[in-house]
Amino acid sequence: MKTGACLCKKVKFSLKHLRDVVNCHCEECRKFHGNYAAFTKVKNEDISISGEENINWYQVKNESALRGFCKTCGSSLFWKKEKDDGICVSAGAIDTPTKLKTTKNIYVDYASDFYEMDRELETYPTTMQGRK
Repeated sequence: MKTGACLCKKVKFSLKHLRDVVNCHCEECRKFHGNYAAFTKVKNEDISISGEENINWYQVKNESALRGFCKTCGSSLFWKKEKDDGICVSAGAIDTPTKLKTTKNIYVDYASDFYEMDRELETYPTTMQGRK
């Protein structure tokens, strides 16, 4: 079982059965996080959230997906497709040690030019399915 929270601790969560971390370099993640986003993922039944009333959900413009962030401190916490059985969790919001491993880069065709990407990781031009 892993735990995590936003910066102000008004939103807390516990997780089990986490996927390895995937770095997303798409423009929306970069704009939302200020850099690429590092996400793990769990099934809906494997996450418990307290302080849900402190989460704002932003509708992603090009997808049927939502980004969840704390209303108070602005911490980016979640990304989820509306019709999915799982939720992506910002790896940086998980308490350390996470013991998670970063395994993939996605949307590398959209990466910014101010950082070096770890090209030794499995890399996809767009999504892991190859779709834009």
